Amino acid sequence: EELNMDASHPDVDVLVANYTQACPVMTGRPEACTPPETSRSMLRRFRAGGKMTALDYTYIGDGYYALQWQCAMLQTRVRPEGEGRMYNILSPVHYFHTLLYHALLHKPKVAPEYKQRLQALGSAAQVATQGW
Repeated sequence: EELNMDASHPDVDVLVANYTQACPVMTGRPEACTPPETSRSMLRRFRAGGKMTALDYTYIGDGYYALQWQCAMLQTRVRPEGEGRMYNILSPVHYFHTLLYHALLHKPKVAPEYKQRLQALGSAAQVATQGW
């Protein structure tokens, strides 16, 4: 998925195997990458391409998702189509379920945009969403 940040979704969620190794490489700012005491505040802001960017990290064993699920997400990651893509994304099934998890557990209510996005992702992941 292309990075499409706006006021309603100002950050990019990133799952990494090792935060201490990944953050300095991804942000170019090792000094900004000290892990917090809890997994609640893993948002790191930096300038990229002249724009402020924010990455919201989760990492293996941080408790945000179940450990086995985190491992499965990384083991089944996929490279998006397109020339020069140097990153991986979640498989369609895991992407659908992480967005559903986020919408149900971390938001006061499921916004219409989440519903639309989940229906599109469900179709791509071959997950039934009829009747939503």
